[in-house]
Amino acid sequence: MIRVWAPKSAADLEEGAALTDSAFDATHDPFQLQPTIKTVEEILAWCPKSVALLSENDTLLGFAFGWPTSEKSLNDFLYGSLTEQQLWDDSIGGNTRSSTFYLSAIVIKPAYQRRGLATKVATELLRRFPDVQTVGYWAYTREGGALMEKLKSVLPIEFKARA
Repeated sequence: MIRVWAPKSAADLEEGAALTDSAFDATHDPFQLQPTIKTVEEILAWCPKSVALLSENDTLLGFAFGWPTSEKSLNDFLYGSLTEQQLWDDSIGGNTRSSTFYLSAIVIKPAYQRRGLATKVATELLRRFPDVQTVGYWAYTREGGALMEKLKSVLPIEFKARA
């Protein structure tokens, strides 16, 4: 049975961090949030519900990750004034009931793609934040852009892409 759940420990997030790096090569891109132990610890301390893990029989299939942020910080990121790392740094410790949210990553292992799982995990993540009215995103891949179009059609939320 496939389930979506929030992490409870750093161990729950470590495999997800490795998936992020393999999907986006984040450690070699200074514009992206770095999937480090420090980031994992910050997530757990500030807003663990910002990660939705997707698993089946204790096997991680993928995850979605994003966080509440201010409208100003999100707009600065979307128009190129902030990197993703700077957006994270500006946001951590802030209001987790913000109406503005940044959807950072949705990663599904290749063997499980094209089954609707990315839509499922992203939808479950966004439902954890009922105050959200605007979601910003960076369509880093063609598939990511297609997924955002799908989410726009199923969720009553405004979506804004990085320019």
